[in-house]
Amino acid sequence: AAYLAVICGLRKGLNPRLREYYDKKKSEGKPHKVAVIACANKVLHHVYAMLKKGQPFAS
Repeated sequence: AAYLAVICGLRKGLNPRLREYYDKKKSEGKPHKVAVIACANKVLHHVYAMLKKGQPFAS
């Protein structure tokens, strides 16, 4: 689910911070799928922090 969320987010350009992170990973020489999985991992870390703190997402 996180993988598909990242793919959709990158394709539609909905999250500029996610796009910046993806571009950073690509500039490091990572293949597309590796960069997407790194973004999915980042998204999951953000979701976990929001749930643990009980706070909404603030961009």
